[in-house]
Amino acid sequence: MSMPPQPPRPPAPPAPPKSGANIVLIVVLILGIIVVGAIFAVWTGLRLISHNVHVNVSEGWNGKKQVSIQTPAGNVEVRKRAGITEASLGLPIYPGATSVASDDSANVSIGVPGHEHVGLVVSHYETSDPLDKVCDFYHERLSGQVTRFTERDEHGNMVFEVKQNKLQKFVSLREENGKTQISLVRVGETSGAVN
Repeated sequence: MSMPPQPPRPPAPPAPPKSGANIVLIVVLILGIIVVGAIFAVWTGLRLISHNVHVNVSEGWNGKKQVSIQTPAGNVEVRKRAGITEASLGLPIYPGATSVASDDSANVSIGVPGHEHVGLVVSHYETSDPLDKVCDFYHERLSGQVTRFTERDEHGNMVFEVKQNKLQKFVSLREENGKTQISLVRVGETSGAVN
């Protein structure tokens, strides 16, 4: 027995589009836009910095480098061993003490437009006088100003702290190699650039 011929089959409906392929394409396109945007932002930032930040390195009167950085957001000046005096420290220097040629002695001034400058002055000295004699000198000269005195900190230093409004001063004394080491520090607002 033979079978009657079957009617032709209708063509198969087209397959629905694969939504996964479209999603991957969209994600790749968005990531590409983000990467191009980030590259443009970095390039623009670098151009702004290169045109608006000025770094000046010069040699001071004492042969030490001086650095000045000027930006639209503010200025920074660093002067190594730049004629540090009792006036710039706001602290007495022990009589007869000699300056220690230390790499961290400096005047630093940070200025932000519309605000007071913040200054840091650090200087180091040494004397052959005994620690007790130097300590007595600073007790006498700073009497009434000292807000805190530490007999011996974790490093064995005697530390005088003087806090006045927005200004802090520190005198740190320690014995080393038969000499008394004196570190003087002033931190706080100043009326202008580095002295």
